[in-house]
Amino acid sequence: MKQRQFFKWISLVTVIGWSACTVGIGKSTAIGTGFTDRYWTLTDLTSEPALDWDLDGDTETDILDKLEDCERDNAIMFSSDHLVREHAGAVQCDEEAGLESETGIWEYNDANHTLIVTGEGHEPQLYQVIEAKGDRLVLLYRIEAQNATHVLTARYAAK
Repeated sequence: MKQRQFFKWISLVTVIGWSACTVGIGKSTAIGTGFTDRYWTLTDLTSEPALDWDLDGDTETDILDKLEDCERDNAIMFSSDHLVREHAGAVQCDEEAGLESETGIWEYNDANHTLIVTGEGHEPQLYQVIEAKGDRLVLLYRIEAQNATHVLTARYAAK
């Protein structure tokens, strides 16, 4: 389900154990945005146009409202070594999973403000970095679902 895959990538709410795949890792990348080496928590997740996120027959634009409590307190870090790290938060979805894990790799292109996140068995996911200043990070992601192109906007606050 593409919608769930997006959320897992953006908030990295489950410990998937992705291994490093090659998306230009090792290349020198200009990191002018200041979003690295700090944890980010999801504060807002919306879809335009509306999307039937939970497949209950109703469409919604406020996706954050549809998430479980255990998903809302997770945090993500894009570390300077190009690893994606996850912190599971106080309310855990999987009691057997650890609090912190490495869940993928990332690359950032400063010229076009794109972030590519890759995990084992998954295609690279392309996000547009709309804002990365101070304690705020905003990412856009496009998906094809339910016969439409949806733009998902994820807003984060520094933890």
